[in-house]
Amino acid sequence: MRQLYVTVILTCLGLGSGCGKKTAEAPSPKEPEKKAEKKPEIYFSYHFAGTKLLAANTNSAKLKDVWELPETKALRERTLQKLANAPQELLKQWINPPDADRAPLLRPLLDDLLEAESASVLQGLTKQTPEWALAIRLDEERAKLWQTNLWQLMVAWQVGAPAKIEETGSSGWRVRTRDANLFRLVWTGGWLALGVGQEGLPALQSMLERIKTDGRPVALNDNSWLSADVNLGWLAEALALPAWPKGPPGLWPQAHLDLYSKADLRTKLSLVYPEELRLNLAPWQIPTNIIRDPMISFTAARGISSWLSQLEVAKKLEIKSLPDQLFIWAQSQIPFQTFILMPTTNATNLIASVATHLPLVVDTNLLSRSIWQVFYATNRAELLWRGLPIVIPFLRPVHETAGEYVMAGMFPELPVAIPPPPELIEQVVGPTNLFYYDWEITQARLRQWRQLAQLYTLAKLDLTNIGRARPYAGKVTIPGQEWLEAINSHN
Repeated sequence: MRQLYVTVILTCLGLGSGCGKKTAEAPSPKEPEKKAEKKPEIYFSYHFAGTKLLAANTNSAKLKDVWELPETKALRERTLQKLANAPQELLKQWINPPDADRAPLLRPLLDDLLEAESASVLQGLTKQTPEWALAIRLDEERAKLWQTNLWQLMVAWQVGAPAKIEETGSSGWRVRTRDANLFRLVWTGGWLALGVGQEGLPALQSMLERIKTDGRPVALNDNSWLSADVNLGWLAEALALPAWPKGPPGLWPQAHLDLYSKADLRTKLSLVYPEELRLNLAPWQIPTNIIRDPMISFTAARGISSWLSQLEVAKKLEIKSLPDQLFIWAQSQIPFQTFILMPTTNATNLIASVATHLPLVVDTNLLSRSIWQVFYATNRAELLWRGLPIVIPFLRPVHETAGEYVMAGMFPELPVAIPPPPELIEQVVGPTNLFYYDWEITQARLRQWRQLAQLYTLAKLDLTNIGRARPYAGKVTIPGQEWLEAINSHN
């Protein structure tokens, strides 16, 4: 704003010096150069078709069946109720907490956000309060409910005094908040649009203009159910994420998620980096003589040594030569059959370093109890973890024609001689620029992950006072567990 004032003053002075009769020698005053106006950066945006539209799509039959499961309805209701209660807690430093619970005002609006088509954007300039805008397609009755409930919420939270606005072809109201931000709600063209931020609300204004000209706030993609864009740099700063997940350029990418229909439900996630990925992609060293079917998941990655070097656990283990490739697969016979292979130049030295420094990275609760029993067999260079129920995690060297590897697992391999499908291997080695590949049968893999999570929880239990504890005779229910069990068994 200060720069604007200076520019205006200088412009006026320049114009003043040219007032009166011009002479041949008097040069024409030059207009001051206008600085390019910064465009707001989009931090997050999405477009959702709404569950009503999805239910009518012939490609969403399986999704509709899962959506109608009793366990899904129970989980949905519990989740929406928690979301309705959340704003008062999250915004407590900006509002005056009401005497009564205001969640019932928000709860029915969340149903509309699930069922109706909607689009939203969060954008802003660096070191400024970002603007959030939302547009949702509603009939007149539901639009009136939104206007009434949000009005009552503003009054109850003492955010500011709502004032009605009437414009040609639209209606709504606005609130000037105590911190000088603006909240505006507009009902026009079958869409309810609202925005909150600093003066102007350009994101909301852009939506309103598109509704006026195109009849909708964003372009329509008939094949897309959900699309979203996320600035991961902004998200990492907002959530105080560590630096190690950044890409090889040391910069966060832009993420684009697309959920679309193609005979069934498909998911596609794209990461676009601001600079070229500096990856040294050596030829794949897939150990096809060790990996065995039947598999329910397979992961391959290469060019990862620079990423591994940033991990705190790798620094504590003092591994001199970090692996540059990684292969993970799971088999279906036993829940704990998950294996990891990493090619290395000296597997024996790597395992020896892990055996020496492992106590530095293990949970101290495990060290203080008999659960932590590590045995290092020097003659085989094999590391075993004993004391856990059912599983015996191991780390050992493996040699095959493709090279030398370090192998880790939760359970010994079964004597299976079925090689991996050639088509799977071709999907990995075929593209020349592929550095990460992941495939799984989610239904089977999800069951395994639940059992691994339960095993991890059991290992961390403090059993020192187990004699004093009273047994619980009731059923312990983890939020969402019944839903996971239901979709595991649903075909």
